[in-house]
Amino acid sequence: MSSSLAGRSAIVTGGGTGIGAACATRLAQDGMNVTICGRTESKLTEVVDRIKAGGASGQIRHQVTDVTVESDVAALVANHVEAFGGLNGFVANAGGGGGMGPYHLLDTDEFLRVLHLNVLGTMLSVKYSAAHMVAAGGGSFVGMSSLAGH
Repeated sequence: MSSSLAGRSAIVTGGGTGIGAACATRLAQDGMNVTICGRTESKLTEVVDRIKAGGASGQIRHQVTDVTVESDVAALVANHVEAFGGLNGFVANAGGGGGMGPYHLLDTDEFLRVLHLNVLGTMLSVKYSAAHMVAAGGGSFVGMSSLAGH
């Protein structure tokens, strides 16, 4: 299949499961070179192997990354750009919930963990990817959310 995505590249956070794995699969099938990341290497390797076995025309690689750690996100983007020569898209899919309920009953540490994962992780993804997409003449940034954010 001919695709306008062929030869371009993207990063997908939270790529080891669910929606992130599905996004990475589709992008690689459409010819994009994709880096997936997450915190659990075994899940990432399984997705990479499945995408390769499916005959995707784009290349696929993985990198263990905690999106709440700035140096991890900086290294993720730098390694992707080095591997593929640039960056055209970013799917900020890493996220999660927990500790929902009345504020006076919330555990502060759990609240901060979720805040860092869902907000800081996306901000760091934009911070380190935007300049590369501008240098490429444009790109797309997709930020995932959930019902908990409405």
